[in-house]
Amino acid sequence: MEITNHRFNTVGNRFFYHHTTTVQDDDFYFGPEAHGQYELLYLVSGSLTHLIEGKTYEVKPGDMILIAPNDIHALHVRGKVPYERMVLHFNLELLTRAFQTLEADPLRFDWSRRSPIIPAELCREYGLDRLMLSIIENKESDRYRSFFTVSRTMELILQLDKLFSNREHALTQPISIDPLIQRMVEFIDEHLTETFSLDDMANKLYISKSTLCHRFRDHMKMTVNRYITVKRIYYAAELIRKGMSAVEAGSAVGYSNYTTFFYNYKQIMGVNPSAKNQADDDYLNAANTSSLTLDAESASQ
Repeated sequence: MEITNHRFNTVGNRFFYHHTTTVQDDDFYFGPEAHGQYELLYLVSGSLTHLIEGKTYEVKPGDMILIAPNDIHALHVRGKVPYERMVLHFNLELLTRAFQTLEADPLRFDWSRRSPIIPAELCREYGLDRLMLSIIENKESDRYRSFFTVSRTMELILQLDKLFSNREHALTQPISIDPLIQRMVEFIDEHLTETFSLDDMANKLYISKSTLCHRFRDHMKMTVNRYITVKRIYYAAELIRKGMSAVEAGSAVGYSNYTTFFYNYKQIMGVNPSAKNQADDDYLNAANTSSLTLDAESASQ
């Protein structure tokens, strides 16, 4: 059973938040999934582990999880304790532009790094829990709600940036890292724009193709082919948003066949890759808010 207490979209879907509780009798999973925006999850109650790009984290009530765009992640919720969370999706590029209009460039941390887990004590110290609650629970009328959400999110981002810059060493460390999985993820990241086969990848990692496919799927809860496809499509979406044509973007992320690129793009992003040429705002709305459960595909390797 899932109960959503609050849900709101604002600023052309560039900001989306919800407060939701899920109750189950047994353990259950969310994902794997990915998003085109940043996702900030504040865990109110529940016992769970979070798999982010192959690294496993223990998450406790009061902790926050910041998921970077395009990072593939999955949740394992354990036991009968209700899984209650407050979730905010935001467009960092839009916020950065807002800072620039104020002739300010306050962000110091490299936000392109992997997704961090913020322990409860740091959330309290930097007021992140208070700011998150004020965004989720705001009672402003529709006329003011968008402005309220953006201004409070800007304050939240500044506090996160300050925390990452000053206390990065205190962030939650993974409880489990599979060295082979990390080598696979790093190989894919390094060669994402190139054309390569699973045989090429297996040879570079000095393992069999069978081992590669089975180890990856067992750990990541999705096939390696599906992982590569999603990574490429989200990167292509970023290139298109920055002004590259759909044909150029497909080629830039390793597709030699535009028809295949078009099909995969529309399936994952929910819009045609040429949507930017129709309306930039519509494209941003679709690309930045889309998410996809990725383990449904059972295609062979």
